[in-house]
Formats: sequence, structure tokens, C-alpha cells
Amino acid sequence: MTLFISSVEPKKVKLLIPEAIPDMWPEDYGLDFAWVTPFGIGGIQRKEFPGDFLASLADERLQRLVLKLGDVTWRMIVMEGKPNWGTDGCLQGQFQNRGSIHIDSFQAMIWSIDYFHKIRCHWTSSLSETISFVRRFYKWTMKEKHTQFCNEVEYPPNRDAEGNRVKVDWREWCIQHLPDVGQVTARAIIKHEPEPLHWKDGGAWLENVPGIGKKTADKLRRALKP
Repeated sequence: MTLFISSVEPKKVKLLIPEAIPDMWPEDYGLDFAWVTPFGIGGIQRKEFPGDFLASLADERLQRLVLKLGDVTWRMIVMEGKPNWGTDGCLQGQFQNRGSIHIDSFQAMIWSIDYFHKIRCHWTSSLSETISFVRRFYKWTMKEKHTQFCNEVEYPPNRDAEGNRVKVDWREWCIQHLPDVGQVTARAIIKHEPEPLHWKDGGAWLENVPGIGKKTADKLRRALKP
């Protein structure tokens, strides 16, 4: 599998993780690092704290990123830096009088992102530690089987004509649970929509997929309607 890094990430970041391919694809999901796992998209949004975090909060980029991350299966925000809270709970240092934030507000925000949006937050103290974390998180999400401290979760099962267990594209497996969709139609849909967990443009293009008529297209649009 391939690890992608946002093309707009600074050069210093790209140099520390040369195996990552620069691409704008991560930006579509509000990510700085992105990859495709057996269970869906995995990725990390990196926020330098407090500078980049406060700036993204002020111009509402953070709010937009949180909404984009909703389409990511394994999603994580990495806070990179060391917060320095004063005895009054306010952020100290160079950002003390530049749109600072109180620790109560900050923690409430992080808890809301975690509990209401299911986006985990992880702290690192430096860029190099962030890169190490990216590599570990990438490796963990690429596992086809997770058993420790959870119920066993495996790759969607499938068997060939001889009954042997084989892998199947997770997207194809999901789509075949929709009305009137078999393997051939599922693969045709994926050619039009690589991430088919929501229909772009309301699914107006579904009638152009071979094997799908208006009646089936209407069923599929209703199936994924929010």
C-alpha cells in the first residue's frame, strides 16, 4: 500500500518521510497524511501547537477539517508542540496576547471532537516524533486483523470457487450490500466513484454506470441518502 502526503505540506516535513508520495488527494479529506487500508481510508491531520492550531481556529479551517474527516475510517489529529498553560489557565509565551485560548475551552473543544465526531487527538513534542507516530499509526491501521482489547475484526470474508478464503476490495464488499448490486455492478460503480460511501453530486451519474437503470439508480440514491 502507498502512503500519501499533502502536496502543500512544508519541505521539512516531506524530507523526514521520503517514502510518502506528495499528492493533493489527502486534502480532499482534511488530511496531511492519507492512505487506503483494508477497512477504508486512514489519515492524520497535523497541527502545530499553538500557532497553526490557533490560526486554523480563528479562520474556521479547523471546523471545516473536522467535517471533512467524517469520511475517514481511521482518523487522527496530531497536536505537535508543548502547551504552556499559566496558573490562570491561559496560554503563555508568544501567543499569550495573540488570540490565546483558555485551557478549559481548549479541553472542551478536544473532548467534543473526540466524543461527538469520533476523531482521536494525539500529542507529540516535535516534528520528528510526529513522523514516527505517522509510521506507527499507518502500520497499525494496515493490519487485516485486530484482536487485542477488542472483539476480533477481520477483512471482509470472501471465498473462491474452491472454497479458499481470499481477499476482496472493501469498497466492493460494501457496495454489494446495496439494492440490486452484484460484483460486476459494484466494480463498475467503483470506476466512477473510487470512494463510494456517499454519492457525489447526489448520485446523478449513476445512470451512466453499465447495468444500472433509472429504477436501480433511484434505489441506490435512497440507500445512501443522509
